[in-house]
Amino acid sequence: MLTLDFSKQRKLAVCILCLLASLSLLAGENSDPEAVKKVDLMLEAMGGKQNWAALKSVYIRAKHTEPQLELPYINEIWHSMTDLKLKIMQTDTAGRMQVRVLLVDHGWANRKGAISDLKEEEIEYWRSWSGKNVYKIIHRLAAGDDGLVVKTGPENRLEVYDRDGNFVLWFRLDDENRPRWFGPETDSGTTFTGWDITDGIVRPKGGAPDDGSFQYNMLIWQPSREPIAIDLSRPVSESEK
Repeated sequence: MLTLDFSKQRKLAVCILCLLASLSLLAGENSDPEAVKKVDLMLEAMGGKQNWAALKSVYIRAKHTEPQLELPYINEIWHSMTDLKLKIMQTDTAGRMQVRVLLVDHGWANRKGAISDLKEEEIEYWRSWSGKNVYKIIHRLAAGDDGLVVKTGPENRLEVYDRDGNFVLWFRLDDENRPRWFGPETDSGTTFTGWDITDGIVRPKGGAPDDGSFQYNMLIWQPSREPIAIDLSRPVSESEK
């Protein structure tokens, strides 16, 4: 039979206590019962945990207006909820188009006909944008993603953090527990302007950031239980042919 001397037994006991303490700290990260309750109420008000958990991608077509622009433009987004795949296409009334595509750690852009690879800072920006996207965070909360931590913050906010303690997103719920206000930064946010239902999911009719830099109205908000089904490959520019 294997035996341990006293010093080894003591070291083993200390290691076990440290492990239990670490596990306790991890468990404590999710121990805000008020925040967990708010998440459950929000998911129920938004069409149910099951519908949001099953979401794999979203296609959005919205009409955007900005104070400094004389005419509106159309913004289309194809966004994966389960990984880093994203396409954003903006078209103005003159038919001029800008496209940006992110594929995990690389991407490309078509800026009015000029095709180029995304720069590192652009990749980081769109990675952050995708990671803090309001629909993706709701999906991850519904799916029970243990990489997220929820807490109750100031002004009755529901705050979301990652496991390293980095702030991700905040919500403030309306009287019917829908996330009327939210923001990826602690000192600014966006307001949803109304609600509609598509395939059982409650989703916004439009919205605008608090700084008034733009506003948008949804023309299409289409959820899917399938991955993005469009070609995201980089086209060949005229100069590369």
